[in-house]
Amino acid sequence: MENLLEQLEDLFNEKKSRSKSDIAGHLPYLLELVEAIKPKVIIHAGIRDGHSGAAFALGAYKVGAELVDVDMADYQNLPESKHNFQQLREQLSFWSFKQGTTEAVFPQLSELLGKVDIFFTDTSHNYGDTKFEFDNYATLLTPTGVIITHDMDPWECFPEQSKAVDDWLANNPEWKHKTQKGNNGMTIFYRDESHLCGVKCDVDLKMGRLTD
Repeated sequence: MENLLEQLEDLFNEKKSRSKSDIAGHLPYLLELVEAIKPKVIIHAGIRDGHSGAAFALGAYKVGAELVDVDMADYQNLPESKHNFQQLREQLSFWSFKQGTTEAVFPQLSELLGKVDIFFTDTSHNYGDTKFEFDNYATLLTPTGVIITHDMDPWECFPEQSKAVDDWLANNPEWKHKTQKGNNGMTIFYRDESHLCGVKCDVDLKMGRLTD
């Protein structure tokens, strides 16, 4: 029987190879970030059929991080996959799931104030949810914590999401951002480049209304 690391690696490779997914190409980048930053706590909001979840679960296992999934529904296991997310998670004490919107779940996370190193969001992309997440989940971050969000290339890919992010940046000028192109873009928000622990974006785009 495969051990848990082998199962997580196999799940990661399966998801990375799924050409129909608009996030699959970013999975090596997400894993690289986790392995470099070595977070203590990851919050992963917007889990769906588990592409980003496969990267975060493998990374969390490797570095000894706590992984908290947040979504309105649990993972949707694809029929062609040989892995079941719920069965894997049951075997891993560091990995938990909180069901509900990010706004509904947020009060349950008060014990993580100042302890989260990575907050990832790929949720509704509407203005209200995005603004709530950036305003509130950012308060859970450590001083070196980062935010990662999908579907940011082009910046106006989801207009409500981009407006919420731009409004948040206007009120939080200490935050900078870089975007990985392709697969609808993956943007990482950080306060100092050293907090990326040497991980580089393949393209450093100047995006958003507050950039030149």
